[in-house]
Amino acid sequence: MSSQSFDDVVRNAMAAAIPLTAHVMVTERCDLNCRHCYLPAHRRKDSLTLTEFDDILGQLREAGTLFITLSGGECLVHPDFFPMARLVRDHVLALRIYSNGNGIDGETARRLARLHPMEIDISLYGADAASHDAISGVKGSFDRATGAIRDLVGRGVRVQVKAPLMRANFAQCEGLWDLAESLGASFHASPYLYPPQGDQTRCEAMTCSGVELESVFAVLETGKPDEAAPPPSEAKGLCGAGINYVAIGPDASVYPCPMFGEAVGNLRESRFADIWKNARLLADLRTLSRGDLAKCRDCADYTLCNRCLAAVHTATGTLNGPDEQACRIARIRSTGRERDGATSALEVTRKLM
Repeated sequence: MSSQSFDDVVRNAMAAAIPLTAHVMVTERCDLNCRHCYLPAHRRKDSLTLTEFDDILGQLREAGTLFITLSGGECLVHPDFFPMARLVRDHVLALRIYSNGNGIDGETARRLARLHPMEIDISLYGADAASHDAISGVKGSFDRATGAIRDLVGRGVRVQVKAPLMRANFAQCEGLWDLAESLGASFHASPYLYPPQGDQTRCEAMTCSGVELESVFAVLETGKPDEAAPPPSEAKGLCGAGINYVAIGPDASVYPCPMFGEAVGNLRESRFADIWKNARLLADLRTLSRGDLAKCRDCADYTLCNRCLAAVHTATGTLNGPDEQACRIARIRSTGRERDGATSALEVTRKLM
C-alpha cells in the first residue's frame, strides 16, 4: 500500500468516524515507578481476560479497526500477553506494542519478533543509566531497556525510542537521539507532559521552563528532521480521539484516547458499536472545530500547536478551553524558527544556563 493510499484511508476514517486504530491498555500494572506517569497513583488491579480481549478484538474489527496498539501500565507483565498478541495477529490486525523494555530478555525478544509487529515503542528517559534509572525509579532499567532495543533490532524488529522530556532530562535530548540512532532505532521526543490523573500540580512541577524548551527545540528543529508532533489537522475534528482512534482500558472501559480520564462506556455492559455510535462525548469531539476555540481560532502559532483535548478536558471539564502547556510550547517553537543561531542543545544550554 502506497503512502498516498494510506493517507486516503486515514482521511476516510476521519470523515466516517471509523475507529481505524485502537489502543488497548491490557493492564495498569507496571514494573517501573516513573515519576511522570499519567496513570493515577492508585491503579486499577483489574485486567482484561483473554476471553474478553478476543471478543473485544472481534467487535473492533467489525467496526473497521485495522491497527491495535497493546500497552499498559506495562503490557508485558500481563500473564496472557503473548496469547493476546497472538490473537491480534489471528484477527488479521496490525500489531504495535508500547513497552518500557524492562522485561524484554533474549527469549522475550525472540517471541516478540515472531509476532511480526509493525513497531515496538520503548521509552528511554536518559542517555545514561543514572539519568534514566532516576526517572524510572528502578535501578538497572536503562541497561535492560537498551539491551532490549539492541536485541529486537538485531532480530529485524522496527523499534522507536520515545523520550518524554522534562526538567530532569531536557539537556539529554541530543544524547538520547544519538543513542537511539546508535541502537538502530528511530526517535521521537516530546516536552509535552500529560497530567497525572488527579495531580495537575505534579505535572507543572516537572514541565520544562521556557529556557529549557528553547534548548529542546534547538535539537528537534535544527540540523535534523523535525521530530516534533505534526500540527493539528484543519479537517473535521482537532485530533483523531473519538473519531478514528479509540482506547480500551483494563476494565473494558472505552475512552476517546488513553489520556482521557472520562470513560464513554464499558464493554462489559454494552457493545462497542452502540458506545461508538451513541456516546455524547464522542459526538462532541466529532463536531468540534477550530472555530469553536476562542483562544485558538486567530492564533498565529496555531500550525505549531499540538493542543491536547484530553488535557483540556481534564483541566477544565470542557473541550474548547485553553491548553496552556501547548500554547507555551507553540510560542517557543515559533520564536525559535524566527531566530537564527545555535545548532545544538549543548550550545544553547551552555549559553542559557
